[in-house]
Amino acid sequence: MFYFQQNLILSGASLVVPFVNYWWPRFPADLSRESLGTLQLSDQWTFRVAHYTPWLFHWWMTQKWFPSLSILAGNNAIFCPKDLEMLQKLSETPSIGQEKITQQGEHESLFRDILAGYGKWEFDPLDLSNPFPDNEGSVHIWQGYEDRIIPYKLNRHIAEKLPWIRYHEVPDFGHFLMFDKNQCEALTCATWLLHQPVRIGLPISLTGDVSWHITAQKHLTASDAAASISPASEGAASISQMIGKNSKTSAVAEEAEEVAAASPRIKLADGRHLAYRESGVPKNKANYKIIMVHGFGSSKEMSFLAPQELIDELGIYFLLYDRAGYGESDPNPKRSVKSEALDIEQLADRLELGSKFYVIGVSMGSYSTWSCIKHIPHRLAGVALVVPVVNYQWPSLPKKLIKDDYRRRLIHWGLLFAEFAPGLLRWWVTQKWLPSTSVMERNPVFFSSKDMDVLKIIPGFPMLTQENLRQRVVFNTLHRDFKLAFTPWDFDPMDLSNPFPQNQRSVHIWQGYEDKVVPFQLQRFVSSKLPWIQYHEVPDGGHLIVHYAGLSEAILRALLLGEEHPHYKPSQVTLPNG
Repeated sequence: MFYFQQNLILSGASLVVPFVNYWWPRFPADLSRESLGTLQLSDQWTFRVAHYTPWLFHWWMTQKWFPSLSILAGNNAIFCPKDLEMLQKLSETPSIGQEKITQQGEHESLFRDILAGYGKWEFDPLDLSNPFPDNEGSVHIWQGYEDRIIPYKLNRHIAEKLPWIRYHEVPDFGHFLMFDKNQCEALTCATWLLHQPVRIGLPISLTGDVSWHITAQKHLTASDAAASISPASEGAASISQMIGKNSKTSAVAEEAEEVAAASPRIKLADGRHLAYRESGVPKNKANYKIIMVHGFGSSKEMSFLAPQELIDELGIYFLLYDRAGYGESDPNPKRSVKSEALDIEQLADRLELGSKFYVIGVSMGSYSTWSCIKHIPHRLAGVALVVPVVNYQWPSLPKKLIKDDYRRRLIHWGLLFAEFAPGLLRWWVTQKWLPSTSVMERNPVFFSSKDMDVLKIIPGFPMLTQENLRQRVVFNTLHRDFKLAFTPWDFDPMDLSNPFPQNQRSVHIWQGYEDKVVPFQLQRFVSSKLPWIQYHEVPDGGHLIVHYAGLSEAILRALLLGEEHPHYKPSQVTLPNG
């Protein structure tokens, strides 16, 4: 923002209600204290935490005991009357692409911005020299006198100490002055029309009462300049409009707006994108179209070891996709169990899979699959849930069956940390002093002996390594997925009706008897309560049965052809009712 030291390409600059760091060395201490003291108390503490203890900042922003940042809490006290008017007008016009603002997670997009701003800079703006010593360009600061987010006194002080800055102060406006039509016109005239500069709204005195006058230089009047650009109410004119549509700058700007992705993506109704890959026979020649839903820490690159001969024989087309926030798919800030099913439905429609399709959900991907049975049963041709997660908060689960389950306690503590101290949770799973990431470290506590053999030949879970978990965007994706799977849903699967009442198709659960992540007793209970589910149990199987030789073929034959393999028929066991 204030970085003019290496002025190689600047033609001019305008800083609109610019950020100030209360700890810049050249600020008078009393002025900094006074200005910081005008902010909401929660904001004062937030900025102090960012400056003095940045390592604690993520915890501070995610804890629930104390208020942190007013603007995120929706506190209107930080807005002056003019700001509130602007907010009302802006709310009446849909803003496309808002979800992109934090698509890399709040920490990368918002928190790190604050940390950089209130940390220690490599320079003090008050030491800067005029980047335009020959007046070939100009630098402007635009400040609202009623701004309650950036105190005007600090920007006045900057303008006094840097006389080469042209300071504009708008009497009745606050932080959103640039959204006002007239102010936007004035700002644009002063900044961009450099060959015929206009100085509008300069305060006569920086220390006395603020009076205003308008001075037009040379051949251009303020009204002429205003007429040359689009009004702010209709969308401010783009730079490319001002400098010519055929310019190289315009072409570069347009090219920069195009997002290049390694995989094909479809655009959803809310503007998000889902990345996908296709496998099997060509879609237009397929007899069976299957959407694969990957699990926790996985992606559309998941393995499903179906024999090519079977794929060709039956004519199977596979569609694998990155769930929201995973891989190359955009995060969904409004993600829910229901939205997972709606994403699948839109994916199928965008790729023209037809009125019905099959869904296979693996492990954590099963909550998306359960959601399909609940919310889009009319679109399903058949369903298979492979080692599906069980949410211990389903109301119908018998207490006798789950009260002594250590996995339930682990999930309970994980949810507490995820809800109230996500920063501490992230530190715990990435620190190196104590064992914490057992699942990621191939611990036999969570994997059967056969699973351990599989882990020797597959890549494992790359997203779940400590190195990758240190990446905020990875941690946020996994954190949200975990919370969604194990917090209360909008339905209980045990209340679901058979999506195929005429038995024209079927729903299957595949479970490993030696699964140490999801106990087989819970899956047996679910299938006993939902007799329309065909339950298959792999006697020596753990949680990674999808990687076992022959299992993918068995899953497909049961789902598509109704063939039951006798080896996977479970023994009869009496289960508790409550």
